[in-house]
Amino acid sequence: MAGISPQDAFGQLKDFKPLEFLNIRNAASCEEEASLPVRSFSDTLLNPAPEQDIISPFISTAFLPKNRDQFALHQRIRQAAATRHWASVRNLLTHLERKQWDLFDTQWELLELEGENKSEAARIKSAFRAIEEWEKVFAPGSDRDKETVQKRIALGRATSRPLMQELVDFFQSKAKDESLYRELVAIRNRWAEHYVCLSPIYIRFYWDESKHKLDPYSITEKRFEELKFLYVESFETFCRISVIAAGIEGIIHKGKVGVPLTNRVMDLTQFETIANGNKPDMLKQLKITDLFVPFIDHKLRNGIGHHSAYYDVATDSVFYRVENANGIQDLKISYTLFCEKVVNLYRQLHVVSLYVHWLRQSALGVM
Repeated sequence: MAGISPQDAFGQLKDFKPLEFLNIRNAASCEEEASLPVRSFSDTLLNPAPEQDIISPFISTAFLPKNRDQFALHQRIRQAAATRHWASVRNLLTHLERKQWDLFDTQWELLELEGENKSEAARIKSAFRAIEEWEKVFAPGSDRDKETVQKRIALGRATSRPLMQELVDFFQSKAKDESLYRELVAIRNRWAEHYVCLSPIYIRFYWDESKHKLDPYSITEKRFEELKFLYVESFETFCRISVIAAGIEGIIHKGKVGVPLTNRVMDLTQFETIANGNKPDMLKQLKITDLFVPFIDHKLRNGIGHHSAYYDVATDSVFYRVENANGIQDLKISYTLFCEKVVNLYRQLHVVSLYVHWLRQSALGVM
């Protein structure tokens, strides 16, 4: 607009007519419905229920955390961990498996973790530490449970190193130390891929649970088909890890590699093969009950694992069916609460994966 004075330019702007949509397709004019409420949605925040009558997800959730800045920072860290950093950790594990030590050391430097890797044993320990450092951001508030796992392993070693080695041999003879490790890597791959659609749930770890609940909120992205596989795989691996934990308890309390029940010591193979739905009754008799029992929801696992389970958009719920000797139960859970179940199970899987890390390192002779 060279050569035109500001006054003339302003005069032309006043005469400017807004665009008019004369040929509307796949839509209808709502001039007569201008009073209808307008709702906004977020894929990274919880969305308020319509009856809350709040302008946006940001306004409805901004002051829910006790420390808003801390929550925002941790969310950014988790986002980066899922979308970028897991690829680096996975590369480190690949170099470890192939014994490409130069590439391993280079990748370790890129991860900017402390420690020197002057031997194969040191590199193996470093690789597991890298996994734990990466994953701990997805398990806020889990330090006490992780400390419990570490103490039980240490107590088992203090009780009898030969029996702990016998426990390692039990799993190693069936190559289950390696298979459990690979299962966890596969689950972590799936978690990194789908974390974004679960990220809104994490606000619940930062608020006052006596004042706030997830029920009035929804999540924008509906990924039931993907998340049900993540839940089922995590559940199955979680229950398999309980066999390691139970075996250590047998060493501590009975001086045997087995499951120390009230009146007997159950053979580890027998405990391994019983239905997952029956494991909680036995785990309740052990010191580690709080690590496992609250997270073994076998009804939900069996229900959503069946092909008949589905997400219903009208009610924003997951419907599933459970069949047993007592008959058929048709159940449902809100999609938001189902996502919470997925997050809680994965968070606890991080805790008990320390048993697998100990087992695998022991099988490789580096503990």
